[in-house]
Parts: sequence; C-alpha cells; structure tokens
Amino acid sequence: MKKALSVLMTGVMVLGLLSVGGCKKEVEYKVTEEEFYFSTDNGANYGNRRIEFPVGESVYMQVKVFIASDDEEEHTIEGELSIPNIQSVDAYYLKGQKITPKVDEVNGVTTYPFEITTNEEWLFFFEFVPNSAGNLDMELTFDDTIPARYDMTNTIKMVEVED
Repeated sequence: MKKALSVLMTGVMVLGLLSVGGCKKEVEYKVTEEEFYFSTDNGANYGNRRIEFPVGESVYMQVKVFIASDDEEEHTIEGELSIPNIQSVDAYYLKGQKITPKVDEVNGVTTYPFEITTNEEWLFFFEFVPNSAGNLDMELTFDDTIPARYDMTNTIKMVEVED
C-alpha cells in the first residue's frame, strides 16, 4: 500500500510540475520590417534611397517598423531611436501620441523612447534641420525581448551646399 501511495504521489507531483512549468511557451518575436524613409518636400514624398541632405534645410524622416509575434497576440515592445543632437527635432508616431525626448548634453545624443504593439505597423515621423556637415548615425534599438540582430543603424550625410 505504501508503494502504491508513493507512486501515486510521485505521479501527482510530476503532473503538477508539468502543468505549472511546462505549458507556458515563450513568445518569439521577429522584426519583419524596419526602414528609414526621407523627404525634403515637407513630407509629400518619402523614399529610402537618398542619403545626402543639405545643411540648414528641413528633412522629414519616417521610420516604419513591424514586429510579429509567433502567437499573433498583441504585445508591447519598448524601443528607442537615438539621434546625435541636431537643431530642432519633433517626434510623433501613429495614434498621435507624443514621444518625449531624453537629451544627453554630455554625450550629445537625443533619445526618443517609444512603445510598439506587435502585429501592427507603426510609423514614426520626425522633422529635423541639420546644423553642420558630416555623417549622422541614427540607432534604432528594441528591448531585450527582441534579438539584438534586429537593432539597426542608419547613416545619412549632411552636406554644405554652395550657392
């Protein structure tokens, strides 16, 4: 009787552990689209081929991101876009919510934190005015739920235009 009771208790414990720890599958995420698009005509037309922009003229940037989850449920992913300090930058994204920038004066970088809902296309819009010639490296990163291979750096050139 003791042996049967011991086997029964062991079986119940194993089933309990399987039901608690074994059923929850970890969600996998995949960035299926992330692209930078630029416009110099007040946002009327965007393209992703142009990489040179004149100093002192407004540049409009659209960042498009789509993150898929394998369970097709909605999840919230946090991320940030870091841009070296340039003149005026105003950041908005779909649904009209304002992104509040974090300015690091010491390192000369402004970071725009955002949240993305999975399985839904998100667009981020920026307007900026380059204030000096050189390269501008913009870095798009996501929280730890997204593999680092999906982090992205986009480089554009700011050039002086001769009159």
